[in-house]
Amino acid sequence: MKTAAMKSFTKKEWTSADELIAESAVSEALTESSTQVDKSNDSSSVSVVFPKRPQISMGRMAEAHQNTLNELSVLSQLQHENIISLLSVVVTPPSILIEYAPMGTMKLMYETYHQSSQRLSPCVSQITIVQIASGIEFLHKRSIVYRDLKGDNVLVWRFPTPNNPPLVATNNEVLIKLSDYGIGQFASINGLRGFAGTPGFIAPEIIKYHGKEVYSNKVDIFSLGMVIYELITLHPPYDKFNQQQANQAIESGVRPSLSKKDLNSLILQRELMIWCWQQDPEMRPTATQVVEVARSQQFCRLVDGIRIDNDGRVLCVCHREIPITLRQKN
Repeated sequence: MKTAAMKSFTKKEWTSADELIAESAVSEALTESSTQVDKSNDSSSVSVVFPKRPQISMGRMAEAHQNTLNELSVLSQLQHENIISLLSVVVTPPSILIEYAPMGTMKLMYETYHQSSQRLSPCVSQITIVQIASGIEFLHKRSIVYRDLKGDNVLVWRFPTPNNPPLVATNNEVLIKLSDYGIGQFASINGLRGFAGTPGFIAPEIIKYHGKEVYSNKVDIFSLGMVIYELITLHPPYDKFNQQQANQAIESGVRPSLSKKDLNSLILQRELMIWCWQQDPEMRPTATQVVEVARSQQFCRLVDGIRIDNDGRVLCVCHREIPITLRQKN
């Protein structure tokens, strides 16, 4: 979800959603489809999302309006700890009040860790995958296909800092939620059509047929594989490619590479990533299977080697056993 026109308002000033939206809209030339406004001086922060004023064409206006309606249609049915909540709706101008993420997006977390020359700890990676997959599982059980899963659309409420990683992460240290359902769709029993997503995260079956053939919710699992890649490398897949090159690579089965440093990540995390980004959607796991594997006791213990702290104490020991469910798929 792209963010613009950020401004703080006191509780006293928060008297009219119309005035708030109008003031924010005037503050910047608005050409995108949505924005956020932080009400940071109240204990329950919110964001306001509304169609921006397009400066190009009526087509862009219609698209922005439709994306807002899609997001409202999806959000109105969702109540889950890892799904951003819809708080209220304003009719004129059309706007949506949603939760405000105090720590921004997962992309910002990647950048913060990268700038500190740190990697996500095994336990933080594990619980992050569990929470993202739990949100996707919730959507899929309600026949909703997300279609734009990426670090930019994963919002962060709680996350450890690079210099103070916990040895064991829980929901007290990590809380993330999926956002931006402008291109999310309810799928029929036969699947759905349409070209949607972000280059580098789009499933090959969408690219191959330009969205004109029916596909399933397994497109979200492919994107989840790319998000796991982001968790390992701290950068987006195919970040050196342009849009056409990224699409061609995915369609031909070429996957982003890992550096030597990346290979210090959890073995099961890498295996799960490979399972998720399989070329054949039928070979990918369901979101429920991803949650089960990521929640397994072995997941954050399986590291390639021995991890010790500065005092020589062993933190993790290598173990290459792979669960049967994962071994059968690969």
